[in-house]
Amino acid sequence: MPRKRMNGMGSITKLSGNRRKPYRARKTAGFKDGKQIFIDIGCFATKREAEEALAKYIVNPIDIALEKLTFEEVFYKWKVYEYSKLSENRKTIYDRMFKKCSVLHKKAFSKLRPSDFTTLIEENVYSVGADIKTLFNKMSNFALKNDYIMKDYSPFVEAKKRGEPKVPRKIFTEEEIEILWRQPYYNKEVTGILIMIYSGLRIGELLGLTLDNIDLENGLIIGAGIKTEAGKNRVIPIHSKIYPLILYRYKKAKFNQLFYYPRCSNMKMVYNRFKKGFDNILKELGIQPHTIHDCRHTFATKMCTSGANDTITSEIIGHTDPVLTKKVYTHPDFDSLRREIEKIN
Repeated sequence: MPRKRMNGMGSITKLSGNRRKPYRARKTAGFKDGKQIFIDIGCFATKREAEEALAKYIVNPIDIALEKLTFEEVFYKWKVYEYSKLSENRKTIYDRMFKKCSVLHKKAFSKLRPSDFTTLIEENVYSVGADIKTLFNKMSNFALKNDYIMKDYSPFVEAKKRGEPKVPRKIFTEEEIEILWRQPYYNKEVTGILIMIYSGLRIGELLGLTLDNIDLENGLIIGAGIKTEAGKNRVIPIHSKIYPLILYRYKKAKFNQLFYYPRCSNMKMVYNRFKKGFDNILKELGIQPHTIHDCRHTFATKMCTSGANDTITSEIIGHTDPVLTKKVYTHPDFDSLRREIEKIN
């Protein structure tokens, strides 16, 4: 004969019918009008599982509803709390990482373990894996503070570099840049390309530019950085060649954004929309395919070949190390090399 549980220790009952999880664990929460009010802890495949869940609940009576919150639900709760503090670029990154975690959306966040994220991280390149890990870290910290979980497993998730092949970079040639200059000012993709080539701005920085970042009187772009400490809040002189382009967009701006959707109120241009226009305009103009980041590499290379000071170039780009700028971002062309070698007597 099974032993009767002590008062206050909850109960386990076997439900009728052919059920996959027939054992129900629950505990009395109190009485109302002489009737017991129960907290359902859950249904389980075996009696032992039900007993373990009940014992765990008695030791730490967490809110069962909170424990059942899915990854998707926790993300949207965290989003309300966190997004007001983030840059537009960072919001876009977290939204993309959330979509990449679609296989986890309907799973209880409290049941997720490092192995659930390891698979996702290994399926993607290092930079994406690192962003997925960062998202899990932030969501876990938020969940722990709000008692959605009892333990934070995010420190055990790793995103390791795997010697991935580097994306080949091709700087824009002088001929290609000349083709771009022949296009009308109102083409926002061409304008964006030229601004990046002559300023060293990242795409996220370009699309995040507001009118407040533009000092027309002194010819400066202020506080456009998004990535490194050296890059944030840096000051970039507006090159005389792109000043008219920036002035045109500044005067035409209907909202505070320098780049925005013409038909949408207060909607800044997003990466995917710009990337599509970027690829299309290069094809239309007969220019070889480029990545958007090639614009930044072109700027660094032009600065290097023109004899610009390495330290100043790094400050404009937003690096702390001039050697990094020269090693990673500059690509001397053969004509430049020939001109330099011909200087030898």
